[in-house]
Amino acid sequence: MNRPIIQADATRLPFADCSLEGVVANEIIADFLTYSFRTNQLLEIINLIESHRISPKNSIFSPEELRAVSDLIATTRQPSAVWTELIRVYQAYDLPVPYDQTEKETMNVNVGAIRFLEEMERTLKPGGWAWISEWGSSNDPSYTPNELELEGHSEYGISFDTLSQVGQMLGFDVEVVPLVEEIGVDLDQFYTSHRSEENGGALFLSRNEALTMFPEEFEGHEDDFQHLGSTDYFFYTFLVLKLKKRTSLPEAMKNRIC
Repeated sequence: MNRPIIQADATRLPFADCSLEGVVANEIIADFLTYSFRTNQLLEIINLIESHRISPKNSIFSPEELRAVSDLIATTRQPSAVWTELIRVYQAYDLPVPYDQTEKETMNVNVGAIRFLEEMERTLKPGGWAWISEWGSSNDPSYTPNELELEGHSEYGISFDTLSQVGQMLGFDVEVVPLVEEIGVDLDQFYTSHRSEENGGALFLSRNEALTMFPEEFEGHEDDFQHLGSTDYFFYTFLVLKLKKRTSLPEAMKNRIC
């Protein structure tokens, strides 16, 4: 049976409220929108907003609110919509403001991944689930998503601590587990990173030998790979965020038609 392929913005899914049983998102959320900002600028803007009793609604400032912070926002050279969205997610999900991290030049926030979780809350049925894997960090309050430059694009690591807090406040039961445990990877087996495997393929090709992904192909060639880059397989940095939508919705979401 042919099934339709739907291409859409993952932060604005074309599905009705409470219509999905489950979602698998395997290694995609690091590609989503990430905002970078100077920590001291965020602190100044938050302090100014709090002093003016400004409370941004949804994704835009009112004209009065925007005038109150426009001069400060202008100094950041970032569009006001960027700061509006940053402040929205910080306030909506009670994210820790980095008062103790002012020495860091920049911080990164996984805004796209947060929006994706909001779409999971909207589109999943009560009792529905989401399985979301990506590389990043958990149980590290000081972690700020780092940029990884890949061929043709960049990705940002995921703060699973942030996503866990967002998920809980959206009404999910949340669990974070290492991917190696989730799929049963043998940690005693020799693995290579993706880049090291590509370099190894070129090396074997220069010797008129073939290199496949079967483990026995690596046996006896470990020393060759030691000079080709990291042999720490990327699985070690991958985590899985497992969400289960509660059957009783939070008070703020009881107007959702499910």
